Amino acid sequence: MTYLSYVPDPPRDVLAPATTHDIALAVAIVVAGLFLIYALYDFIRHRTPALLMCAVGGLLAALTEPFYGVLGLLNYREGNIMTFVMFNFRGDPTWSTLLYPAFAGGSAYLFFQLFKSGSSKKEFWRAVAVVFGANLIIEIPLTALKLYDYYGPQPFQFYDGGFPLWWLFTNLGGIASGALLVVAERRFGTRGTLLAVPLIPSAFVAWEVWTGWPTFAALNLGGSVLWTTVAAVITAALSISTAWMVAEFMLPKPHVTGEIASEPSRAEAH
Repeated sequence: MTYLSYVPDPPRDVLAPATTHDIALAVAIVVAGLFLIYALYDFIRHRTPALLMCAVGGLLAALTEPFYGVLGLLNYREGNIMTFVMFNFRGDPTWSTLLYPAFAGGSAYLFFQLFKSGSSKKEFWRAVAVVFGANLIIEIPLTALKLYDYYGPQPFQFYDGGFPLWWLFTNLGGIASGALLVVAERRFGTRGTLLAVPLIPSAFVAWEVWTGWPTFAALNLGGSVLWTTVAAVITAALSISTAWMVAEFMLPKPHVTGEIASEPSRAEAH
C-alpha cells in the first residue's frame, strides 16, 4: 500500500559548524555546572531539596525532546554530539541535554516559588516574560549559528531555519509543574518536593501537546504558511489562557479597597 506524505523531509546533508558546536557544548557545561552547584548550595542552606529535584526533573525532561521535536519539524544537524537517539535518527544533542536542568527545571522552580509565596498576577506575567527571554537567548543564537534548523512551513519564522516564535508558547510547562509541586508540598510537606523528578518532564511534554497540537497538526498535514499561522495563533491563545487559569487558581485575589470595601461598615453603622 502506498501512502502520500505531505510532511517535508528534514535537511540531511547539512553539517553543524564544528567550532560553533564545541563552543555551545562548553557554555552548556558551564551553565549546567553552575546551576548544579547553586542547587546543592540551596539544599545545604535551606534544608529543602526543591531546587535540586527540579534540576533532576529538568534533566529528565530532555528525554521528551524528540517527541515534540518530530511533530514541530525540528532537525539537529549532523556533527552534533548526541546524548541519545530515538525514532532512528531523532534525539537530543549533549549541549541541549545539559541546558534542560536550567531551563525546564529552573522555570519550574521559578513558578513553584511564585505560587508558594502568593505573588501578584503582575509578578506572574513578569515570570512568563523571563521564561520567554531565556528561551530566546537559547534559541536565536544557536539556530542563527546553524546547529539546528526548524524546517517546513513554520509560522512566525523570520530567517531560514530560525526559531519560530510560536514555540515560545509551548515551552511554558514550568507553570504546570510549579503549580503541581506547590500542591505536592502542601499535601506531603518537604517530601512532596521529591515529586519534582517525575512532575517536571511530564508537565513539560504535556504543555507542549496541550497547547501545540493545532500547529503540530497543521505542519504535519502539509498546510501552507497561512494555515500554520492560524494554527499558531490558536496555540498562543491556548497557552496564554491556560496560564491565566492556573494563575487565577494558584494566586490570591487582590484585596478590595476604597468605597466598595467600606460598604459593609456603613451598613453596620445603620
